Amino acid sequence: MKSMNNFIIFICAQNFSVIAFRFFQLLLAWVTLAQTHSGYLLGVVVTVSWIANIIFLPFSGYCLDRYKKGLVIFLANFVSLILILMFFINLICFSYNLMIVILITIILSVADSILLSAPNTIIPFIVEKEKISKFTGFWGSIASLQTIIGALAGGSTMALFGDKLSILIIACLYFVALIFSFILMKNKLLLHASIAKGQEFYQQLLKGFSVLVKLTPERTLCLIGITGNFVVTPLLMILLPVYIQIFLNLSIIYLAIMEICFGLGLLITSMLVGKLLSKDVKRLTLILTGNTLTAISIMLFPVVSFLYLKLLLLFLIGSGLALNNISTSSLRALAVPDDIRGRLESAIYFFCILSIPAGSYTFGIFTQTKQSQQITVIMIIMGSMILFSLLFILLSPLTYKTLLCKDRDLKNYYKRRFPNIL
Repeated sequence: MKSMNNFIIFICAQNFSVIAFRFFQLLLAWVTLAQTHSGYLLGVVVTVSWIANIIFLPFSGYCLDRYKKGLVIFLANFVSLILILMFFINLICFSYNLMIVILITIILSVADSILLSAPNTIIPFIVEKEKISKFTGFWGSIASLQTIIGALAGGSTMALFGDKLSILIIACLYFVALIFSFILMKNKLLLHASIAKGQEFYQQLLKGFSVLVKLTPERTLCLIGITGNFVVTPLLMILLPVYIQIFLNLSIIYLAIMEICFGLGLLITSMLVGKLLSKDVKRLTLILTGNTLTAISIMLFPVVSFLYLKLLLLFLIGSGLALNNISTSSLRALAVPDDIRGRLESAIYFFCILSIPAGSYTFGIFTQTKQSQQITVIMIIMGSMILFSLLFILLSPLTYKTLLCKDRDLKNYYKRRFPNIL
């Protein structure tokens, strides 16, 4: 029961903040276009926020390892709340000064990068070790809803109440997150810093990248994650809208329905993975099954004719991603030592996020075609890339052996198995 209470407090501290930021991103795009009438300036603001988020990820992992974790979460939410109020004042008093907006967006993105890195870093401290996989599965279910809730709540709130009141509602979300962050900050399990002493700052900052390069199982799983992000994000954000609008000639409501099916696959399967792991189902089986399911579903999507089958395939794509993501996240939560977990998590996020614009640009070029056969070929290539990425596991005996371990054997597994690296 204590684990559940700690988990709920952390969920509220992190979840309300992330939803508020997603809400803010939607509002930022709308307000920037309304005030500047320039898609170019909107692109500049969004690009700057992504760059800030990516650049600060190593620092976010360092902060979570170096300082008291509850305090770091509290400060991230406190700064976010102040910045949202500044954004409101800027809109009211300064007629939307673009430089102020960019500065606010940069710092908000930095705070969001801390919140994104927090779950796998903090959950192992606040729940019993034998329940880490279970709670990681719970977290995966909640994380799959954050973007959806942020977008739906943001769109409906802006339509009903307008820009200015919507900003105050975002501030209320951050305030709720701040209250739970204050409670989390008092948790005795998070009152200590876990970083190792005796290293230079730059060595501590980049330690996550160093470990990722040398730690074979995590490097292998990161390469699979990079491939998944490179493929699936442009599939959902670029290829799917093009396919629905141009080749199926359907309205935007069908795009929403399809993305909901994808989200349901993530949500439902995430809740099941923790139970499967607690029953000693091997991570190797879940990761191979999940990625194969995702790959085959992507390749079949343009081939099947019936709409309900396409919806089912999108559900299966989400399910396959959940099988992979929860299995790898819970592995890191168990096997990675406390003093490096935050920085390793941030390093993995760094490369996975970098792969998103690369994949979006690459596949965006190929979506200029007007021939459905070429779209079919592109999706088959996408699925094949995910299938081929599984060779990283099959050709790595260390990764293969690690993924066969049961939860009870994984506590500090990397420290025992790779003492020279960690």
